[in-house]
Amino acid sequence: MAKFLQYDTAANGSLVIPAEEVLWVNSGTSTTTIVFMLGASAFDQVTVTHAADTSAYEMVGYLQDKLVEAAQGKWSEAVLNITADSPLVISNIQVA
Repeated sequence: MAKFLQYDTAANGSLVIPAEEVLWVNSGTSTTTIVFMLGASAFDQVTVTHAADTSAYEMVGYLQDKLVEAAQGKWSEAVLNITADSPLVISNIQVA
């Protein structure tokens, strides 16, 4: 069963990150975190734009923990909403 992380933004509505085929999560800039996914012929990138991460890895650790939590959840719980406990405010999620 497919699993998703959902985040509710004021400007962009509810956004989701597909948890399937995630390979790793890495820091982009102080305001972005990149989720690398296995794509058809190369890596797909999900860019999570958020408030400044002064530690550079707070959001990386958080997203990794939430991916594990989603994977360990019941098969009937396909969506894990991460809005309430995110350590940084997420403003956008984009797939490239």
